[in-house]
Amino acid sequence: MLSILKNPAVLLLLCVCTACANAQEKVFYVNAGSGNDATGNGSAAAPWQSVQKARDAVRALRKTDGFPKDGVAVELTGTFMCPTETLEFTAEDGGESADAPMIYRASADGALFIGGSQLKAEWFTKVEDAETLARLKDCAKGKVFACDLTKAGIPQIEPLPVKFRTWPSVELFSNDRAMQIARFPNEGWLEIPNVIDRGVDPVDRTKDEWEFGVRPPVFEYSEEEPARWDVSRGVWLMGFWCMDWYSESLKLASIDKEKKRFTTEVNSLYGVGNHSKWHTAKRRYYAFNLLEELDAPGEWYIDQEKNVLYFYPVDGDLSSVFLSVQKSPIFNIHDAKFFVLDGIQAKCSLGLAVYLVRCEDSVIRNVRVYNMTNDGISISGGHRNGLTKSEVFGTGRTCVSLWGGDRKTLEKCGNYVTYCHLHHSGRLQRNGGSCLTFNGCGCYIAHSLFHDSPYICVSYGGNEHLFEFNEIHSAMMESGDGGGMYTGRDWGSLGNVVQFNSSTTSAPRAWSGRRRMA
Repeated sequence: MLSILKNPAVLLLLCVCTACANAQEKVFYVNAGSGNDATGNGSAAAPWQSVQKARDAVRALRKTDGFPKDGVAVELTGTFMCPTETLEFTAEDGGESADAPMIYRASADGALFIGGSQLKAEWFTKVEDAETLARLKDCAKGKVFACDLTKAGIPQIEPLPVKFRTWPSVELFSNDRAMQIARFPNEGWLEIPNVIDRGVDPVDRTKDEWEFGVRPPVFEYSEEEPARWDVSRGVWLMGFWCMDWYSESLKLASIDKEKKRFTTEVNSLYGVGNHSKWHTAKRRYYAFNLLEELDAPGEWYIDQEKNVLYFYPVDGDLSSVFLSVQKSPIFNIHDAKFFVLDGIQAKCSLGLAVYLVRCEDSVIRNVRVYNMTNDGISISGGHRNGLTKSEVFGTGRTCVSLWGGDRKTLEKCGNYVTYCHLHHSGRLQRNGGSCLTFNGCGCYIAHSLFHDSPYICVSYGGNEHLFEFNEIHSAMMESGDGGGMYTGRDWGSLGNVVQFNSSTTSAPRAWSGRRRMA
């Protein structure tokens, strides 16, 4: 306990929490459902509808009357749809001190922010055209629905890149669960029976040269399903092509259906197949983005040319379907001081839920962020900024990233993560999707639980960090060469303290939002 109380970031947090609890701050009200920006005045009886209206009103108040001595609170109620707009806060939107903070908080009825577009049930029609039915398996016919995204107001979805690691496109969610882009097989992996051409050039092992892919690889498959696939429509393969610590998605260029061979459009970074005799495990992969394999509840596919979404709903339920489309952070908070974001929930976005950058003495607390296509929350730069008493889970990549300080001068940032539950990361990026990553100089992480990641659960680098009283379990669920907590190749990463933590070998905890890995 003494080590915690000696930490300046935690002392500041206690001061801010105490001040907020006792303050007689000026309160404005925002209600996404019943509010009105034109006729409302920000009172409980006549709330505004948008967060931007409240932000601008506080800016005006500061200029005319000055910032209230006990601070300002904006109380948020309802569901806020943010498919295109980002909520941006700058230096003029912060508080004045720990005793006079700027607070945006959820009301007792809650505030939910959605970075996606809702696809209404009436926009879906059951697939009945002959061309599409011919591509579907018999088991899926009569169960797949189509939604014209253009008519739903969503611009044409860009095609996937020929090679990628981080998921670059939209994602579908239904009833608070991430759905699965149509893939084969539905569960697990395929194994390469034989590699014809690894796609690498010879290297001199005596000089410790490393193999890299220089041309598209060619390898065999043993399944019958690829005989039905139309490569011209765009088919991708995601695999651990050479190393168990590096996964990558490659676009398929051609299928030799007589010889049962795949050729990709581009090279894999390290080539395909084991790079040494003492690596004997068969390389694993799966195929995705296939209408022909849309054959299980929860699977979806977008015809990029037609801009039409095809979806096999779970139990036929189309009542709560969202497509993540927001690429920017929902909350973009930069260069502010004494800014507090309290109690909100956020989901279904391509971009971050919250990006707190170059701020001072600011805190994100009591938030719940989930079902994000890429990352959840990022705190970058500044001093004494933190995330506390929050849960972030179900991210396509990393739940939370924390950075700050100056490694050259060893100036500590004092940024922190405390009393948090970060879990089920890396849903779409198997390698690189941690529950927590922190770097820089002088971060503090304590009293938090991290679990369920396909690769490294907590990754870090830098100097003078303190990591204590945490628990980590269920890491490295399908990858290799990593750990529950891991740091990379940096001889200058010194002065870090890892103490009083625990790890367990317990099985992954059940999570209602978890489906098979995408």
